[in-house]
Amino acid sequence: MGSLDPRVHVGAVTLRVADLDRQLAFYSGALGLRDIARDSESMLSADGARPLLRLELEPDAAPPPPGTTGLFHTAIRYPTRAALADALRRVVEAGLRLDGAADHGVSEALYLSDAEGNGVELYWDRPAESWPRATDGRGVAMYTARLDLQDLLAQADPAADLVGPVDAATDVGHVHLKVSDVERSERFYSEVVGLDVMQLWSGQAAFLSAGGYHHHVGMNVWQSRGGPPAPPGTTGLDRFALAFPHEEALGAAVKRIGATGIELVEIDGRAALLNDPDAIAVELAVERSAGD
Repeated sequence: MGSLDPRVHVGAVTLRVADLDRQLAFYSGALGLRDIARDSESMLSADGARPLLRLELEPDAAPPPPGTTGLFHTAIRYPTRAALADALRRVVEAGLRLDGAADHGVSEALYLSDAEGNGVELYWDRPAESWPRATDGRGVAMYTARLDLQDLLAQADPAADLVGPVDAATDVGHVHLKVSDVERSERFYSEVVGLDVMQLWSGQAAFLSAGGYHHHVGMNVWQSRGGPPAPPGTTGLDRFALAFPHEEALGAAVKRIGATGIELVEIDGRAALLNDPDAIAVELAVERSAGD
């Protein structure tokens, strides 16, 4: 079992972007997240306080080369099936194209790409008591099946405001990474970071979490097996955060990780930064609001 506080969850995901206006049109305009700060960095929120996405402007950045490691998708989680249906209506009315849709047993999910090609998942969770479980009773048994989009759309509220902000309970439920070696990354996130392994797909993908969630961090090699990290000066994932409930929980994690010999940079008393085996930056932080 992992050693993280069970209340740990995904915090803000930070993306390097070349065109801030286009990305804001996608995340704020089409998806309905609130833009709560803007200079060279924009913070996007559902409730107006807690940052879910940070967009850092690097106007000369180029797209990452194919085959490199980094972000597979950021997964935006909606509180109800009706809220996901409203999100689908927003996507359709914005003229955006879905890359896919699936029923995973634990959740129903829509897949698309943002204005610079970063993967995005929109999903809602079924109640945990209905999740398919592994035969040994540990972890989950997620699968991929067809999702009936017309049935989902039928759950949408015809009176819902598709111009205003998204439901305030919307958050980032998980991040999914492109890695070069699943076994190596799974060991890092379980043995070093302290997440629980919830499901393994025979060298192809792994899913880990804190507190029994189906996954806070997913990883796969479908596009990146043996690949190098994206070079400096490219768009895409800069870092993602695992949010801790308080400084004591963070301090315990930092102390334990430091004892493994992994290089870890303490930013202040409320955050620390380390790199995974593919040079993906992981921020460990006490959850902050926009005003912190």
